[in-house]
Amino acid sequence: MGTLRSAGRNGEIVILRRFGRPTHVISDKALSFVGDFEYTSPRNPPPLFLPTRLYLPYGYDVETDGARVVFSRDYLPMWRLREGRRPERLNPWDSFETEDRYLLSDGLSTWNFDQLQALQQTFADEHQLQQLPVLADLLPILVHADPDIGPYPSDYVHLMRPKPLQQAA
Repeated sequence: MGTLRSAGRNGEIVILRRFGRPTHVISDKALSFVGDFEYTSPRNPPPLFLPTRLYLPYGYDVETDGARVVFSRDYLPMWRLREGRRPERLNPWDSFETEDRYLLSDGLSTWNFDQLQALQQTFADEHQLQQLPVLADLLPILVHADPDIGPYPSDYVHLMRPKPLQQAA
């Protein structure tokens, strides 16, 4: 855990993935890399956080039966919403057939992070999305896996998939 010391991101709290050139970090907004001189390890590290892209909805797809599959900013499924039922947690590696896609960010520029976050939180509250999605379990993998696998959480989801049990001979 540390903070950044750079223009536009000064004081931003990040999770260190790998120190070096470049230094790989996780912020609330992205997996990114910065110069080693931009990362600071404070004496009293800030508390660990869960990046919003791992638990807040970014939009939803409508399935042919009318159910809505809520997805993350990386378009990974998090919940299925059906009228009159509790939200169903989904595995982020599953894929779904859908008819329509709706983004909570429609009409917002990509830099309106705070406004988008408020829309995401309102959507989660209105639809009673109170449990963390399975996708939140990706954080330890993102921290410990090789950052060279890729720049997006979706590049790491295959590492979450349970391995099939081997039959005893």
